[in-house]
Amino acid sequence: MFPLGAVLLGAVMVAYGWYLAGLAESKTTGLIAGTAAIGLVGRALWGSPGVELSTLFLLWGIFAALVAVVGLWEFETRALGFYALFLTIASLFYLILFLGASVAGLLVSLVVAVCFVLLFFQLTPPFPALQRINGYLFLVGGALVALQGFGMLLKFLA
Repeated sequence: MFPLGAVLLGAVMVAYGWYLAGLAESKTTGLIAGTAAIGLVGRALWGSPGVELSTLFLLWGIFAALVAVVGLWEFETRALGFYALFLTIASLFYLILFLGASVAGLLVSLVVAVCFVLLFFQLTPPFPALQRINGYLFLVGGALVALQGFGMLLKFLA
């Protein structure tokens, strides 16, 4: 079920956006991301109807787990940046997959790709000047992704 995954990813993106913008503690972000990672990976392994959605949920669950590890135990963020590049490429593939099928899936893939490519450029080289910009971008992008998921859950969006 794509809407539930979008809501969970949106929650992780908003929490991480709060952290990047300097408005939240890393432990809170890690706790939210860890909880969402359990839901996303569980959905990928036991509840997803197709291979495409299972793979997408698993990729999002790994991102949420990495955010949790960085937030809770203060691991190096560069691995999160490299994974963000991989997730950007995967999101572009899903953008092509959703091109004719779902407008909501298309928008979610586009927002995720834009947010994660900037996260890559912030964390990997490292380029700390992008941190506050990325924080607010993740706040807005995560809210959009979660609203898309809620809209699909409530049958407002197809």
